[in-house]
Amino acid sequence: MTTWTACGVACAALVAGFTQVPQFRTLVKEVRVDVLVTNKGQPVTGLTVADFEVRDNGVLQRINSLTSEELPVNVILVLDVSASVEGERLQHLRQAGHLLLSALRLTDQAALVRFADTVGIGPALTSDAASVEAALASPTQGSDTPLVDAAASALILASVSPGPRALVLVFSDGVEVSSYLTRTEVLETAKRSDAVVYGVTLDKSHQTILGDLAETTGGEVIRLDKVNDLDTAFARVLDRFRHRYVLSFTPASDSAPGWHRLEVRVKPRGVKVTARAGYFGG
Repeated sequence: MTTWTACGVACAALVAGFTQVPQFRTLVKEVRVDVLVTNKGQPVTGLTVADFEVRDNGVLQRINSLTSEELPVNVILVLDVSASVEGERLQHLRQAGHLLLSALRLTDQAALVRFADTVGIGPALTSDAASVEAALASPTQGSDTPLVDAAASALILASVSPGPRALVLVFSDGVEVSSYLTRTEVLETAKRSDAVVYGVTLDKSHQTILGDLAETTGGEVIRLDKVNDLDTAFARVLDRFRHRYVLSFTPASDSAPGWHRLEVRVKPRGVKVTARAGYFGG
């Protein structure tokens, strides 16, 4: 496992070899967007290209392709293992991680980021789920909660690893404490990554960082009342992610540098569409 102290994720990224700047993924000037469509909380399946409408900075785009759950998934587990997650909470957290890993397909990959006094990556993305489980079971210690640093580490890891889809699943039972990076910096990293962030939390304070990351990347936040609901929550996240659509389009004109606001709509009425807020062009 690669670990580091509060010197910061920027230092750690260089040490770990993650030297590339996270970039929202484009394929020959194509922009790819991960989209969840739900009706009364349940994923809507069976939609086609004709059902979707995408606007880039208000300009209607022509959708090139639409795919769904057959694509492989890179799952990065980002887990709070600080002192507040000892005992029963840690037991349920490890069980939830085990159940999620056992649900992965042969074409999927998984990675683990844990955080307490330090942030650690280990292993990086691999198809060997057993190695991720072994790391999940290893002991940890520390009382701090560098949630921002851990989330940024996962986004960097997702951006420099090959794979058509990346799910960053973040669990924390508390609020941000002791990160080197700022909220603004991790959100900028999220804007430049095509990973989708889902948050699972027991925190009742409605902390904004998980919500902001989810909104920026088109993910969701699940707030739990009981720790024994963790396994159900993790399974729900993976299932909902598999039922997302991935659409691509080529900007109507050369993508100008800077932030591009995205709007994704579907024709069926009464549904909710969740997608990333935008991407950086140029």
